[in-house]
Amino acid sequence: MALPTSFSLAILSILLAANSTIGSLNATHESFMRCFLDHTRSSNSSAQLLYSPNTTAYDAVFRSSIRNIRFLNSSSTTKPVLIVSATNESHVQAAVVCSRKHGLRVRVRSGGHDYEGMSYVSEGDRFIIVDLAALRSVTVDAEHGTAWVQAGDRFIIVDLAALRAVTVDAEHGTAWVQAGATLGEVDPDNFFGNEQSIPPIKSL
Repeated sequence: MALPTSFSLAILSILLAANSTIGSLNATHESFMRCFLDHTRSSNSSAQLLYSPNTTAYDAVFRSSIRNIRFLNSSSTTKPVLIVSATNESHVQAAVVCSRKHGLRVRVRSGGHDYEGMSYVSEGDRFIIVDLAALRSVTVDAEHGTAWVQAGDRFIIVDLAALRAVTVDAEHGTAWVQAGATLGEVDPDNFFGNEQSIPPIKSL
């Protein structure tokens, strides 16, 4: 039985729209990747740092830090266009610069918990995730009683590092984490100032 012309046209329109969306996402990915490589100082392949929905590891990386299972299969939330797995500070800076260039919001995911999902889902805006889980170095200055902690660390790692240094007590101290040092330069118009996951940006 032949399908009505109007029904066939509707199906064709849906398929064309889907192909257009996929093509747009692929173009965004390619353009972002070129921008990202232009602004980083890493020898790592971009394939190990950038994950789009059409890459094999995307789902595994996206799920890696999710603590609230209701976000795993929710159809009401928008997933990231890209995930940037930062392994040094230049990756964070490049992600912010390139996101601003492409009109994408940013969610920052570190080593801590986020049961509200603010660091990895959105209700509509296109966004990327900057995943800081690999930034885990702890530098303890026992002489001055201070420690430099990267954003991907958890308190148990900080405590272990402090114990090795003997004189630094992390249990009752105040934790200060560096999220970025050059945001005032890369975002002078405060494009990300209203993001829930990014504090107001100030020039240093």
